[in-house]
Amino acid sequence: MVGWLVYSAERLERNRSYARLYESWCDSKGICLEVVLAEDVSFGYAEDGPWFSSGGKTVRVPQFAVFRCEDTDLRRALEAAGTLVNNSSRIGGLANDKLRTYELARSLSIPFLEIEAVCKSGKVHMDTPFVLKPRYGHGGSGVQLVQTGEDLKRLASDGLSLDNTWLAQRVAPVLGKDLRVYVLGNRVLAAMLRTATNEVFRSNYCLGGTAKRYILNNEQHGMVEKLASALGPGYYGIDFLVCEDDQLLFNEVEDVVGSRMLFDHTNIDVVDQHMSWIMSNCDGWAAGPFPRP
Repeated sequence: MVGWLVYSAERLERNRSYARLYESWCDSKGICLEVVLAEDVSFGYAEDGPWFSSGGKTVRVPQFAVFRCEDTDLRRALEAAGTLVNNSSRIGGLANDKLRTYELARSLSIPFLEIEAVCKSGKVHMDTPFVLKPRYGHGGSGVQLVQTGEDLKRLASDGLSLDNTWLAQRVAPVLGKDLRVYVLGNRVLAAMLRTATNEVFRSNYCLGGTAKRYILNNEQHGMVEKLASALGPGYYGIDFLVCEDDQLLFNEVEDVVGSRMLFDHTNIDVVDQHMSWIMSNCDGWAAGPFPRP
């Protein structure tokens, strides 16, 4: 069996130790796992199906591919070739476009804070304060708290070019606190409550926030079930803002989800569980109910 572990060059440089965990797991099972840089892969479509090459040479189509980068087009091509892709192009396409994720949440009647798609000319009509976030961003990168009109002018003078690749969103009722729910396959793997320490409003663990295990109540679990069922099975994070009364507001879906909180604060072997689940589904996606942990 042959699989690909697909990274961008920049992500692989930062996550080589994590990639080695996947390689070690596959080595122990007699599985050939090739670390592939998305930038190096060419692909196209012929009458008899998709083709792939790297370094000018045709490469064999893997039976499965684990994506640790956001390349949705390559995912689609591999899916067309019959590869089991995780996460799927559907999940990647929704999760890596925040506007699409809010459209999904609205269709499911999942509560979230009002957003505004910034117009192409860069004008923001939402009253301050608001949070400014890249439409295609991830991991808290580029997120800005705009408290006054002067803040927006300052960002512009600092070189921030606003256009329709940005979203403005109402400020959360409780700043600096959010909940990440890890979904693996058809179940909740874990939920982690993150709290900001070094910054006022960004609670991302990789940016210095603290984290602890969190137990979902029935209502919260039902909200996750609804979103995860619409997205489909995979390994990803669903992030929520947490109100003072423990009500959740949908925030975003993290496709290439980081696992550091699970390594640091739980005894979950996420690589083993992720790869075991992929191997159990290589002949097709498992169907069935969304079980509770």
